[in-house]
Amino acid sequence: MADSSTTLSKTPPLPHPEDDKRRKNTRLRRRILEGIWKQDLEQRAQSFFTAGTVARLGVLDTSRNLARTVTNQLAVLYDQPPKIAHPDADLDDFRGRLKQAGLWSIDARNCRNTIGLRESLIRADYSTALGELTYRSVSPDMVWAEASPDQPDEPDYIVEARVRQLDLGDGKGKNDHWTWDCLDVRPDREPKYKVLLPDGGSDVEGARDITE
Repeated sequence: MADSSTTLSKTPPLPHPEDDKRRKNTRLRRRILEGIWKQDLEQRAQSFFTAGTVARLGVLDTSRNLARTVTNQLAVLYDQPPKIAHPDADLDDFRGRLKQAGLWSIDARNCRNTIGLRESLIRADYSTALGELTYRSVSPDMVWAEASPDQPDEPDYIVEARVRQLDLGDGKGKNDHWTWDCLDVRPDREPKYKVLLPDGGSDVEGARDITE
C-alpha cells in the first residue's frame, strides 16, 4: 500500500499490542481467502524442508486452495437476496435503497469472512451528503474493540484502522496515513465518533484528534 510520494506500512497500528497474535492469524486467513498466500506457502516450505528439497520442488502451486473452496461452499446464506415485506407497509423504497447500497453483496462477502476468519464486521454509516445509508465489510484484523464485562458480546468501544489522504501542514501535501475511527458508546458517557491520527504507537489517548 504505497504511492509515489510516501510508503505506508501494510500493517496498521492498533491499540493494545497484546492483541497482535489474533490479528496476525486473521491476516493469514485473509490472504488465503483472497488467494495471495504464495509467500506464506514458500516460507512454510522453507521451514519444513531442506534448502535442496525446496529447490527441487520448483514453483509451488497455489491454484488449489482447499480452505477457500470449502469456505465458499459453506457461505451460502446470501446466495439469494432476502425478501423484505410487511403486511402494513409499502417497502419498495426501502428495498430499493438497500439494493442501491449493495448491502446483499456485502452481506455475502461478510458471510464468507465470518466462516473463513471466524469473525467479521459490517459498518453502516449515514451520509448526509448523499442522504443515504452506506455499508462496507470490515476485516477484524483492522479492528480493536472492548465491551462491558456485563455484556461481553456487545462491544461499546470500537477502533478501526483506515487509510486516508491527509495534508498535515508539513509542506508535503496530501499523503496516505493510517488513521483510527473511534466509535464510543460506553455507558454513562456521551456517544462520540472521532478520527484520530496515531503517533506511531498504540496509545489512543495520545493520538491526535483530526475529526474536523
